[in-house]
Formats: sequence, structure tokens, C-alpha cells
Amino acid sequence: MPSAEHEVVATLVARPRVAAELAALIGEALPRAARIEQLESELTTPVALRADRVLVHRDARGRGRLVTLWEVQRRIDASKSYSWPAYVSSLRVRERCPVQLFVLALTASVERWAARSISLGGGNHFRPFVIGPGSIPKLVAGTVGSRELRLLSALVHARSEEAVEIAAHALGAPGPDADPHEEALYFDLIMSKLNPAARATLEESLMEKHYEPLSALCRQWKEEGLERGLERGREEGREEGREEGRAAGLARSVMLILEARGIPVSRSAQKRLHTIRDVARLDALVRRAAVVNSTRALFAAR
Repeated sequence: MPSAEHEVVATLVARPRVAAELAALIGEALPRAARIEQLESELTTPVALRADRVLVHRDARGRGRLVTLWEVQRRIDASKSYSWPAYVSSLRVRERCPVQLFVLALTASVERWAARSISLGGGNHFRPFVIGPGSIPKLVAGTVGSRELRLLSALVHARSEEAVEIAAHALGAPGPDADPHEEALYFDLIMSKLNPAARATLEESLMEKHYEPLSALCRQWKEEGLERGLERGREEGREEGREEGRAAGLARSVMLILEARGIPVSRSAQKRLHTIRDVARLDALVRRAAVVNSTRALFAAR
């Protein structure tokens, strides 16, 4: 069964504008057409085959000028060396026009594998057009690209150093006509691809912008992020309390040493000691208290 990631990407590439944008990334210009239709992807061959998406570009008379097949590939699959050429030949017979197969590889290793020439025997070879991390740009704020291309960029570059910036750009400004269900799906999918550190960073950024999650999964991530923030705050508070306790104890030690040596400690000197929060400085004052002859000399030693 296709994964959610597979279906989301396949749906995006079936949009003619997105298909043309992706093809252009590898130097392929799809022809102008009077209309573009999505065909049934079940292919009639000796064995059952089903392509992810099939688009036919027709002229004003309805004749096919070009068929493009779109395959979303998440992992290496040796069986594709047999099914991909069959897709092309079957559609070429059915539509009576040229056919091109585009493979959208979601990882660099799959991209390299899919780009290899497939031997058909008798000296004949088949090679699909491959689009992947090597050709999809890392779209961050200030770069040009459609919303769909930004989403694809976030998916294929989710493990890159710029992953958070790319994801934030992809999820931002969806547009007034955006479908809330689709947006929730995009959010969940992109967040699931990020490593925990990148996800936490993006969560914090979204919380700062008062982002309201659209799905149960992103609500869960937001709640977990808030809880981590609260725990971090509690730990910082505990640490701050420990530091204050150490400072108060050292200040008390300074006064006890001075009093034991018969050196008077005025109220102003006591207040001054208790305002010091630098533990290292208080440590030095403890040592100094054992040798000075007045509180004035104590505070003069910095």
C-alpha cells in the first residue's frame, strides 16, 4: 500500500503546472497544450501494472501530443527495470504519441539508482528522466519557487543542514484558498521527516509565531514542545535556585569569618554581600575575609 508521503507527492506532481516546473529543473520543456488530462493509471499489459500518475497533453483537436508518466520513488526497487519500460511502451501503443517517464526520487541514493540506463537486450536501452535532491533546489526565504516546489524541497532536503529554514519556508504563507486538511497533511509529513533536533527548533519557531496546529498529530507535537519548554524552564529555575542558595551560603560564610576575627560587619556591608550573585567572586571574598582587617579592605579586593 502506498505511504502517505508517496500519495501526497504523487498528487502534487499530477498538477500540470507543477509537472512543467519539475521537468524544467532537468532541462525538459513540456509542450504547450490546448488541454492536459489525467489518464487512468492502470495499464493493460500481460501483467497488472499501475503507474502513479499519467498526464496526456492534447492539441486543439484532442490528439495526444505527449504523455508523461510520473513515478514517485522512495526506495530502490529492482522490479522497476522491467515495469518502467512496459509503462512507456503500453501507453505509446494506447495513445499513439511520444511518451516520457519522469521519476521523482525522494533520496539521493534512489536518484542515482534511478538514473542508470536499463538494458532491454539487443543493444537497446531505456533511461527515465530523474528528478531528486540533486535537481530540486533548497528553497529558503527569498528564493523563487511555487508552493508545491517548496513542499517538495522540504521533503527531499529534510536531513540537510538547512532543513529547518527550508521547512519553515515551505509551511509559511499557504494562501487564502488553501485546504485546511491538505495543509495539516503537509505539516505532519514534513515534521515527520525532520530529525528530533530540527523538529524541536521548528516547533519553537512556530510557537513564537503563535501558530495554531491543524491536525491531531501537529497538536500533539506542539503540546510536547510546550511541555519540553516548561520542563526546560523548570530546570533553569531549579538551577537558578541552586545558584542563589550557593551565593547566600558563601555570603554567610564571609560574615561568620569576619565576626570570628572580631571585625564588625555593618548592615550596609551585609546588604552588599547579599546582593552579590557571582559565586566565583564570593569564593574569593571568603578567602579574603581570612586576611583583611576591615570590610572596606574586603570589598577593595576585586
